[in-house]
Amino acid sequence: MASDSPGENNGNDWKKDFTLGGKESPFWWRIDRQWSIHIKRQFKSATQMSGEITVEREITSKELSAIHEYVAKNAWTDLANNVEKLSAGTEKEGLGKLMYELLHNKKTGKKDTKDGQLASHLAAVFVKAKVWESNGTKRGMQFRVSPDSWKSGLQSYHSEPSDDELE
Repeated sequence: MASDSPGENNGNDWKKDFTLGGKESPFWWRIDRQWSIHIKRQFKSATQMSGEITVEREITSKELSAIHEYVAKNAWTDLANNVEKLSAGTEKEGLGKLMYELLHNKKTGKKDTKDGQLASHLAAVFVKAKVWESNGTKRGMQFRVSPDSWKSGLQSYHSEPSDDELE
């Protein structure tokens, strides 16, 4: 059973991880005291001198529970996070579409395709934490819930040393 907080590190330690797809994009994540997940990603930017911008996004515990319940109600849930299809409103039902709808910008109220893309990052964390299972494909990814609590799975996985820490 998960404790009331994520662990001794109080959620301040960032863990480096990689998405599950063929590109395996790097990202960093952490859990805070309220069981929210924070995910940092880098994007290429034509307007920045460095060519990259770093974006941090919080997914609250309440939002994580809603996402987990959505995956739990389906036999398999599609990744469904294609940027063009999300923008056009033609993406099929799935994790990315749900996150695009659920995680709109709190300040402006607008939807952001980056939130739909976040599905790849959250799925990687939940699969590696053994909270969800994957169908094992690089294209047409689908997920289903494993029997464990998402909080206990995340807590265990977050406390494991990353490959960078083992070197």
